[in-house]
Parts: sequence; C-alpha cells; structure tokens
Amino acid sequence: MSDTNHYDAMTAIKGIIDGLSLSPLAGGVVIQEVVDYNRDTNTPCLDFISISPFTTERIGDPNGQENIQEDATGFPILIAIIGAPDATKLATRLSWRRQILSRMRNTDLGLGAQGCYQVVPTPLDIVTRQDLVGPRKLFVSAIVATPIFENQRP
Repeated sequence: MSDTNHYDAMTAIKGIIDGLSLSPLAGGVVIQEVVDYNRDTNTPCLDFISISPFTTERIGDPNGQENIQEDATGFPILIAIIGAPDATKLATRLSWRRQILSRMRNTDLGLGAQGCYQVVPTPLDIVTRQDLVGPRKLFVSAIVATPIFENQRP
C-alpha cells in the first residue's frame, strides 16, 4: 500500500474491474495519470478501461452535500471504457458499463483500515464528449467512482 488513499483506491478499483473478467477487452484495465490513447502506437490496445484521478477532491460538508460527512474526503476516480467506434460492439460495451456501475455501488474496496467507508458511483454520459480524450474519434463511456475516507486526526 502507498501512503495515498487516492492511489490505493484506484488500485483497488482496478482489482475489482479485473475480477469482472470483461471480454473481449484487448487492452485490459490500466491505471493512467490522464486518460490517454496513443493512436500512433496503438497503446493501450483498444478496447481498454482507463482508471485515472478526476477533477478535485471532495471535502466534507457540515450540510451533508455530496454524501460526504463533515470530517471526510472523497477522491473522484474516472473509469472510462475506451474503444474504436464500432456499432457491433455497443451492446458489449454497455454491458461492461452496467456491470462496473453495479459493482461500484456500496462496494468494499478493502481499505477500511485506511478509513474508507463508502464508494459513491456517478454515471457520466453513456457516450462521452470527445474533449475528455482529445480530438480523436473514439467510443468513450465513463463513470466516476468516489471513495470516501474519514480524515485522520493527528
């Protein structure tokens, strides 16, 4: 384990998605700093699932906004299904999305000792706008999973 809840949560989510045995997923499930596909080198292979940090941390709110308690922090993680446009694969990709979304609901990341008490999944567009991965024509379907950790007191 690292000393960062955000990275540990990304690694745990990767393990959960790997455990779903989604196929055919030629490029596998990869952790990336930024969602990326290099068309020049075809890496990672299409189709693949990218797991990366997303936006900013969610700090707890005493008014209960965003399902985060006052003394907690949420770490948004983008889970993006990426593939070449191919209508014959749409049903498969939508099935992957449903399975991932279903698995992220109330899941246990195995990080309870680090204070993780909940994961809040938020579906993004079923077919995401292209600016998420640049000006390439790719199929992208994304979900944000936000693991919530109690803040540790010194």
